[in-house]
Amino acid sequence: MTQVPAATGKVWFGITSNYDMSIIAATVQFSAGINQNIWLSRDSGTTFIALTGMGFKDWRGIICSSNFSKIVASGSGVTDGFIYHSIYNGVVDATTTTTRTGPVTQLALWRGV
Repeated sequence: MTQVPAATGKVWFGITSNYDMSIIAATVQFSAGINQNIWLSRDSGTTFIALTGMGFKDWRGIICSSNFSKIVASGSGVTDGFIYHSIYNGVVDATTTTTRTGPVTQLALWRGV
């Protein structure tokens, strides 16, 4: 197993990749009361960009379509406890935004999608 250099210094929570791991998306653990971004690498983890358009949330699980044109992620907690999905088909990048899926009627403490 090889350590990804750009991945150090973060406490990763959820991770997904395409078949050859050239594209990786990951969530970072909620830390010290601070919500986090979802992070994306298109160079096998050499560098990561924050998907700031998706907002700061207590992100947990994450999954993407095989070509990374769609992203689905789960949040956790009272305010973020929903399943979110990207709102357009296209290249997932820092400007990608999300919307919540339908209503969740129970207290949602999602851990994965």
